[in-house]
Amino acid sequence: MMNMANIYFRTGELDRARRGYEDALAIARDRRDKARMVLIEGNLGQLLWQRGDAANARQHYESCAALARELNDFSQQAYCANGLGDGLMALDDVERADQRYQEGLEAAEKAKDVAVAAQARMGLAETALARGRTDQAIAHAARAAADSLKGGSLDDEANARVLVVRAQLRQRKVAAARAEIDLATAAAVKSTEPGTQIVVAVTEADVLAAEGKVDEAARRLTALAARARKLGLHKHELEARLVRGEILAAAGRRAEARAVLRAVERDAMARGFAGFARVAADLLEP
Repeated sequence: MMNMANIYFRTGELDRARRGYEDALAIARDRRDKARMVLIEGNLGQLLWQRGDAANARQHYESCAALARELNDFSQQAYCANGLGDGLMALDDVERADQRYQEGLEAAEKAKDVAVAAQARMGLAETALARGRTDQAIAHAARAAADSLKGGSLDDEANARVLVVRAQLRQRKVAAARAEIDLATAAAVKSTEPGTQIVVAVTEADVLAAEGKVDEAARRLTALAARARKLGLHKHELEARLVRGEILAAAGRRAEARAVLRAVERDAMARGFAGFARVAADLLEP
């Protein structure tokens, strides 16, 4: 049952994946199988996070973390700490998110789990970006990309490279960002995860806008938001819409940008993504 749920998750069939995980969790609870429960709680947290249900995702990650501590499983402790960091970033609580990612990195290093350590470094890159520390963000993300490449994780490699690109765009290093997004795209093309493909495509549209191709970027972002919505990937939908609002504002198209950003601010707050809502609100300031 859990294996089928994993397949549904990877192929974007999130409703079926959620039902499979919930059924598997009920069986594991009946059997008091804590080792299996911790895996399922973490997977449900990740799934709900992608669905844009930040509050329920956080609850599952908290359950996962408690079980992992009870089992003295450092790898799962790290995975759950990273998930809690993601939830705190959604709430725009950068300080506490950074602490969780640091905890995740420390636990992953104790477990010698390179993949989960790379995910923690991606979280630390996110918090560095939120604080405007672009060089630090690039250092964390580049290390995560290199470790993910060695470990053969195309999704983590692509997502780490996306963070490098975002930092480079903040530094206005457009040529470097183009080279990096091309590497991220090459990894994402081979991925089976729709969420990874959308994240990379959204970031490529941001690069296009920086290259002066604003109309093409805006069209791509509209299509990507629609694709994410159809797949039930509401976090990615919000991100695509937010980036569209950002590039329209940067291009001086204030009326279009305001309409997009007001809607993003409203929908992000409704789904518990205070970070997205704050960025949209900041961009709406005259």
